[in-house]
Parts: sequence; C-alpha cells; structure tokens
Amino acid sequence: MSLSSQPNPAASALAVQERALLPDALRGFALLGILLINVQDFAGFQVWTQAGLDRGVQILTDIFFNGRSISLFALLFGWGPLASTGGTDWVSICGGISCCW
Repeated sequence: MSLSSQPNPAASALAVQERALLPDALRGFALLGILLINVQDFAGFQVWTQAGLDRGVQILTDIFFNGRSISLFALLFGWGPLASTGGTDWVSICGGISCCW
C-alpha cells in the first residue's frame, strides 16, 4: 500500500475570505473573559472579601464574565465541528423555529 502524493482538497485549510469572522471574534472574547477571571484567581482575590474598587471589579467580573465566558466558549467549541462539516443552516438545525438567527 503506497501513499498518494496528491493533496486531499477536503483536508486543506480554508482561505481567510471563506472563514466566518463572528465565531472567531466571539471565541476571542470568551477567552479574554476566562483570562480575566483567572487573573483574579491567580492574584489571590477571595470570594466577596474585597472593599472599595476591588469589590466593584469583582462585582462587574461576576456579572459580565464569570459564567458567560465559559458558556460561550463551550457553545463555540461545539459549533466548530458543526461548521467544519458544512451544517451551518440554522433553520434546518432548529427545525424551522424562529429563535435561531
């Protein structure tokens, strides 16, 4: 059995123009939020023991980043294989429900 020297067109990377930019931008935003949460943990923030500006930052981080960043990243992690197989037709995925974009 010999290997073919011809490249497989299905395995080639997509050109930049063919990629959807929204998932990549959202994935970057989610990773930035996860980084922000982890920086607070690594800096030694204790849960709800801060005062002043530290407490304000803790509240904003919990409201805007704590659960949302990880959930968004998980959603996009599942979207990746779906998009790579060409199944990005949201209407057929949702069964025609109008809640999908």
